[in-house]
Amino acid sequence: MFSVYKPKKIISALLVFIIAVSALSFQVTAATATVGFSDITGNSALATVTINLAANETYDQAYLDISTQSDFRTYSAQLTITSYTGSVKQVPVTGLLPNTTYYARAQFYNGASQTTVAQAVTNFTTAATGADVSVYDLTVTSVLGTAAAVEAKYTAGSTVTLSAEAGIVYSTTDTNPVVGGANTQIAYNTYGSGGIIRAAIMNLTTARYYIKAFVSYRDSGGTIKYAYSPMYTHNGSSASVGAPTVTTDTAYRSGNAIYAQGTVSNIGNSALTDYGFVYSNSNNTPTFENSPALKGTFRTQNAIFEASVAIPNYTAGTYYFRAYAANAYGRSYGAVTTVNLAQQGAYVTLQSEDFVGSQSAQFTIYVPTQGVNTLIERGVVLSKATNAVNPTKPAIDGVNVIVVNADKNTGTGAAAGEISVTVENLEKNTEYYVRAYVKTNTGTYYSSEEGRKIKTQNEDSIETLPATEITNTTATVGGRIPGIPDYTVRGRGVVYSAVNTMPDISNSLYAAHEKNEPGEYTVGLTGLTPRTTYYVRAYYNTINGYTYGSVRTFVTEENSYATVNEIVDVGESTATVRATISNDIYYNVTERGAVYSSSQTVPTINNSDYRTSDTAGSGNYEVKLINLLPNTKYYVRAYARTSQGYNYSLAKEFITSQDVLIKISYRLSDGTVIGSEDITCATGTVINAEDLKLPENYKLESTGFTHTVTGSDSFVVVVVPEVRAEAPYTEGVGNYTFAPNIPMTRLDVVKMIYNLMGEGKTYESALKFTDMPADFTSANAINFCTSRGIITGYEDSTFKPFNGITRAEFAVIVNKAYSLVPNNSVNVSLTDIATHWGRTYITIAVQNNIISGYDDKTFKPDRQVTRAEAVTMTALASKRTLAPLGTAQFTDVAPTDWFYQFIMNAAIPAP
Repeated sequence: MFSVYKPKKIISALLVFIIAVSALSFQVTAATATVGFSDITGNSALATVTINLAANETYDQAYLDISTQSDFRTYSAQLTITSYTGSVKQVPVTGLLPNTTYYARAQFYNGASQTTVAQAVTNFTTAATGADVSVYDLTVTSVLGTAAAVEAKYTAGSTVTLSAEAGIVYSTTDTNPVVGGANTQIAYNTYGSGGIIRAAIMNLTTARYYIKAFVSYRDSGGTIKYAYSPMYTHNGSSASVGAPTVTTDTAYRSGNAIYAQGTVSNIGNSALTDYGFVYSNSNNTPTFENSPALKGTFRTQNAIFEASVAIPNYTAGTYYFRAYAANAYGRSYGAVTTVNLAQQGAYVTLQSEDFVGSQSAQFTIYVPTQGVNTLIERGVVLSKATNAVNPTKPAIDGVNVIVVNADKNTGTGAAAGEISVTVENLEKNTEYYVRAYVKTNTGTYYSSEEGRKIKTQNEDSIETLPATEITNTTATVGGRIPGIPDYTVRGRGVVYSAVNTMPDISNSLYAAHEKNEPGEYTVGLTGLTPRTTYYVRAYYNTINGYTYGSVRTFVTEENSYATVNEIVDVGESTATVRATISNDIYYNVTERGAVYSSSQTVPTINNSDYRTSDTAGSGNYEVKLINLLPNTKYYVRAYARTSQGYNYSLAKEFITSQDVLIKISYRLSDGTVIGSEDITCATGTVINAEDLKLPENYKLESTGFTHTVTGSDSFVVVVVPEVRAEAPYTEGVGNYTFAPNIPMTRLDVVKMIYNLMGEGKTYESALKFTDMPADFTSANAINFCTSRGIITGYEDSTFKPFNGITRAEFAVIVNKAYSLVPNNSVNVSLTDIATHWGRTYITIAVQNNIISGYDDKTFKPDRQVTRAEAVTMTALASKRTLAPLGTAQFTDVAPTDWFYQFIMNAAIPAP
């Protein structure tokens, strides 16, 4: 059983809410509360708490106590109840023990009167076994014409592995929609992260909708299951046809750039085709036709969008801004707002005093992106208050000053934007004045006329260490405790919050360190929210209570749109990183590349040993890492730089090489040796199945073979006779899964068709689409299909390789690829294609027994085709011979699945 005094376990297992509860008031005769539980598994349950208040009654504290004792002598957990929707709140309880009876008590207090307003008590018993997954708090956050935005929350414990699928399932006829239901539709999670599900219902009608959020996961036995939220019903709505409705919310100066925000309050009956801002310094009524336009990016799912622009070579004066939005029916504008942009030379702003410890301090400085000459250096300069020479105006050429060059250890020259600077070796309990500075080709400039006054802490104070290894959801933080001769340290750790600027043990999350003693320590934080500022303080406690260090801040990274795909050509001193920057990003990418380090497990621009850059923009790219040490482990991250800073991928590691001789023996499962090979490769090389020269007519006994070379070792590979009927033409999505129920992308489709039909054909070799590099690895497949009219690009000369394909579009593709002809002897009676643009192609595909409708006589032509459906239709159209293939090769494709034989024949796993 876990305890509230073991925070590492609590924080990973329980979602603890810290937002203060607003006072609620209901016109009832007496205050009442209820508490009940549903979705009970062996490790979790979902509590539903209600409160009805008497007239003039209020409360400002609410708790849900969970205990194995009926008198609540000890707590398994005590959760704060917050964020009410009306008078009902759902609270997930996780980290429970299987087959255990728990007692629950919901209590509502009035702090002013020190009275209990209402409480309710119940009990429940967890299942003998179960998965720690809860989905809850589903709500429709906004309705924009014919689109509805839906949001829900989920938690998952350590006993389960989340799968790729999450989203909402909904129906207008099925009152209990589930994934795969005959009369249900799915909208997959496209905006959420870190415990949030966000999806949208499109083509909303006036019908009543039944909606549930879901998350797929694997239980301890590897079986895929679905966890659902309670049912939510919503009355649909419809919007009048016309151009969208848009407002200009704000536009203001940030440094020498302009930030703007707008809101689309109604998209009309047609999807948005464009949105953003127009601006001018001469026309007080800018339009799309007479002024520059800036593309916007949706920031949240409630139709707020934003953008920022650095206007090059601007003229000082007033700029006029208007938001705009367009759909198929026209373009609309918001009201005009103005921003004054003054011409000025170089300047620098000391943004905040982030932290001052006993011997160190951390500051954040900002250099504007416009109006600054050629940058040479930037940093901070400090002077003790007792300095006899201009102590309040420290300068880099002054006497008895401390100068820290912020770019000294970054491997790059000075750059505009924001950077953190740490100053070490300060004197304890001492006053200093600090100014930020920037050197340019025209001189040195300071943050202000007078420096900011700080004072370091006394040596007896606990010191909060700066956060390190920061990602979008994790960080490492800690503290340094001086010797305390008179008392024993009973506990130490950190308290942290995204809400409370002065966190303590009673109002914030906390993580404890396993050792209780003076000295330096660190703890890891998990489950953080991306792109969020956190306030953290180190603490220790003795018999006299808690002692806290100063507050430090750190900002989690936003969710990655940079990805390291693979690291290849690893040598003794070089390696090549292949990476991708997503097309679906907030801002234009002005620089992309990779950062790498042998000491930092989460390298950034500021702490990495090296960085190497590529051109700007999104898409695929390669960068070469140099000056590496042989037989050394490195950590590498892809990055993209925008006007908002740097965005990083997850870190990948590799080991530089030293060539060694490897002997591989091939044996049957009974031990019979049928072959061998010797290869020379580098230490750290990962040998995959495709690298092996398997004996003819044999295949690996088990899928997913890999071997990491650590020295002059030898190993055995077990093989079995090859029984595949025909060569595969597609592959899984990785980790030995096929993901049969997720949408098939345009790129996957052309690769399938090319693998089946393109060998030996004539086609162009370079791509001509604007959203893809000419030498894209699948250029042959795309050109083969587009040159034959099997699939086309878009009118804006893009191909959009990762877009999905509807069932109607796929019917067109198989018609054109295999020259299908009508079979009028087969009667096709589908109820929803009579007026659809793809009716003819759908009919011919059905007549040829390549695709069929659903049991309710519908075809659902605009539903995205799944990977299982696409592979099945391709196999039927190409008349593949489907021989039995033995043991399943994918963990999510079972012999009992209707698509099993088609996928086993068509695909090979990807590790």
